[in-house]
Parts: sequence; structure tokens; C-alpha cells
Amino acid sequence: MRSHRGYLERLSEGTGYLTPQAEALTEPLRQTTEELGPGDLGDEARYLWNALFDPRDIRDLIKSGRTEDEAATRLVAAPRGALIGWSSP
Repeated sequence: MRSHRGYLERLSEGTGYLTPQAEALTEPLRQTTEELGPGDLGDEARYLWNALFDPRDIRDLIKSGRTEDEAATRLVAAPRGALIGWSSP
């Protein structure tokens, strides 16, 4: 069963398994948001990454009929759109 607490709450509390993930994502997400224009979104960028890249959901996407290449193409485009859209007024 998944936690009833949200990602940002668990991250701010220092939940053990999230800390290394967040640390690993910090610089790549900062660089990506700098390139796309919205600037550093910090925890919100990590939140969007977490929402889009749950391994269980990625497996479901592939099992639903998408090839791994199709899933990868969509999963590369999705965070780009999400990061740009997140920072728009």
C-alpha cells in the first residue's frame, strides 16, 4: 500500500529512501529547468519527476500496448511539457 502522505511532505521530513533520490535528481533537474526557461523549481521539479516516473506506472504503460521506445519517447516529452507548464502563469 502506498503512503497516504504526499511526496513533498515525505521529502521534507527526510524519509530515508527519498533523500538519495532527491539528491541525485537535484542537479539534472536544475540544469533542465535552466535550459527550458523556468529556472530552478527545486522541490516542485522533483515532485513532477516523481509523479511522472513511478516505475509501476511505466511498466503499466508498456504492458498496455506501448513499446519501450514509444514509452520512452513520451516519457522524455512529458516532463519537458510539465516543467514548462508548471512555471507558466
